[in-house]
Amino acid sequence: MQESIALIPMISAPPKPLLTYTVEMPHPESHLFLVTLKIQPWLEPTLHLKMPVWTPGSYLIREYARHVQSFSAQGRSALVQEKLAEGKKLAWQKVAKNHWLVQTLEQTEITIAYTVFANELTVRTNHLDITHGYFNGAALFFYLPGREQEPVQVTIAPPEPDWMVSTPLEPIPGKTFTYEAPDFDTLVDS
Repeated sequence: MQESIALIPMISAPPKPLLTYTVEMPHPESHLFLVTLKIQPWLEPTLHLKMPVWTPGSYLIREYARHVQSFSAQGRSALVQEKLAEGKKLAWQKVAKNHWLVQTLEQTEITIAYTVFANELTVRTNHLDITHGYFNGAALFFYLPGREQEPVQVTIAPPEPDWMVSTPLEPIPGKTFTYEAPDFDTLVDS
């Protein structure tokens, strides 16, 4: 009797995208946070982004999306050597008051950029001026529906070298003002 060996190909799950936010405030007197979200690798033809309508500890519906301005989307493809190029502008539309839909086509690195007006000084909202910057993650960050359990990195770029960052998020060793949240809920609660 002969023994046979069957070779079964290993099917691996596609890699989960790394979500990285950068929050800049180069002109705090403008009350505008500049936010960039990079997602890579992205393997789907569309990207849904939503702004929360809630905040931890508050049970009212919020209209955080009304403060989002200058939304833009760009993509790069791993198939094309575009590392020196700015990237390809991607078509997008706002499909609901807190929901954006981006046509990503075959782009594998997606960059979303937007500004958030921040001139309301409460614990539920955002505030930025020449004395300080404060943001509530629910009022500043988009989430990807169905991917709220994935880790998120955030880099804060203060407007002046003497500004300090205070957050309960874990710092990433070797990276200045860069932190990691294990999931979206932790990000917006921190």
